[in-house]
Amino acid sequence: LTLLLRLLIVSIFLSPHIEAAKALHICTYKLPGNMVTPEKKGFIIDLLHFGLGQDYELKLNLLPPVRAFENFQNDKCDILATHMEKTIKDKNGNPYSVELPTGLEDYLTVFFINKKSTEKFYSDHGKRIVAVKQWNIPRALTEAKSLYSAMSLKGAVKMLQAGRADYLVGFHYLIQSYISKYKLENIVHDEAIKVDLKSVVLLVNPSKEAQEIKKRYKTRILKSLKDGTYDEIYKRNKAPDWLLQDRAKFQETLKEL
Repeated sequence: LTLLLRLLIVSIFLSPHIEAAKALHICTYKLPGNMVTPEKKGFIIDLLHFGLGQDYELKLNLLPPVRAFENFQNDKCDILATHMEKTIKDKNGNPYSVELPTGLEDYLTVFFINKKSTEKFYSDHGKRIVAVKQWNIPRALTEAKSLYSAMSLKGAVKMLQAGRADYLVGFHYLIQSYISKYKLENIVHDEAIKVDLKSVVLLVNPSKEAQEIKKRYKTRILKSLKDGTYDEIYKRNKAPDWLLQDRAKFQETLKEL
């Protein structure tokens, strides 16, 4: 027994040292379309686990949007998962964060009651547009028109349905998700209008070995596109098709990292 105990002790000292996985603190907030759910699940979460979870211990923090950005800027989290493509800059005005694509994107478009038409939207002066107050709507969509603000998407949709607005302008996936949830089949959108394109991205704090994180993520996600894992994650989370970026464009963006 004594000999076995000695051999065990020796084997422990001679065995290779195994380091604990480094922790990565992830800041995010609820993202529609099953991207990030209140239960800290969803497509983005699964993609993070596949792309980085094999090398790092991921610690997820679900926060209000403003606080998530503040924590990232104050170095309280290593990665920010966000649907707003926001370039965070340093004191000298240079890009601060490293951006990792997820293959999802969104844009502003125009919704209307299906009896109407948006063929003359840009030249149709004097019409009434409603948008959610917090959304920044570019002038190209509001020029020569009356813009009304609603405190919520629910309120904006009600204004459109009641005829108090001719058009609803806003983010495609957010509004389409709401329309699908409540089965509002009479509200459609103009597929020809795509303004202010934004991507769902992972912003990496440059002080947190960003280049190594980028390298590992790029390798695994490119592999997932080839072997079908990416599509499995997407289908498992039942993410809506209108969020998917063009596959060739997504692959090219990854390769350019």
